Amino acid sequence: MAALESRKRLLIGLGIAMAAFYVVLIVIDQSLKDTGGPSILGLEFAGSASRVEEIFAEWGAHGRDLARLSLWIDFPFLGDGPLAADI
Repeated sequence: MAALESRKRLLIGLGIAMAAFYVVLIVIDQSLKDTGGPSILGLEFAGSASRVEEIFAEWGAHGRDLARLSLWIDFPFLGDGPLAADI
């Protein structure tokens, strides 16, 4: 019974972490759009190196920093789902 409670608490914690990561990623994505450039998906589907350079120019240094932060937050976010599914 203790193992079930432990798994339940872990699952709830992972769910809260996943929701928190998602909210932060949404805020970052909106901030990228506010720079006048596309969202992070626009960068991911840029299609060419020249388009990536255009996006970076539109975002400016702050936008590039936000994109970098988004990438670092994305790593644990992507790992959170499989961990929760495994429990």
